[in-house]
Amino acid sequence: MRWSYRPPAAAEVEEAAGYYEAASPGLGRRFLADLSALLRRLDRFPEQGREVLPGVRQARLSRFPYSLYYSLRDDDADVLAVVHFARHERVWKQRVEADLEDPSPDR
Repeated sequence: MRWSYRPPAAAEVEEAAGYYEAASPGLGRRFLADLSALLRRLDRFPEQGREVLPGVRQARLSRFPYSLYYSLRDDDADVLAVVHFARHERVWKQRVEADLEDPSPDR
């Protein structure tokens, strides 16, 4: 499966990894490793995440309080958001719904 990150999701990953790395050297790399492990699991079982909106699935990282929101298309998957548990769901839902309405990759 080929994973593509929407620009806001890529920015969320970069921000979270930077935050953790600044808090404790090496922790940002562990965050990225946890995210990579989740993507490998989803490669094997893409429908493992629970459907939270039509066409949008949620899967949780194992060691960090983050959820990954993604959509599936044939052999491809789009990462729509990577969100800390503390963020209000309205924030990611509005963006994800907008992404579903305009699926162009640079959105």
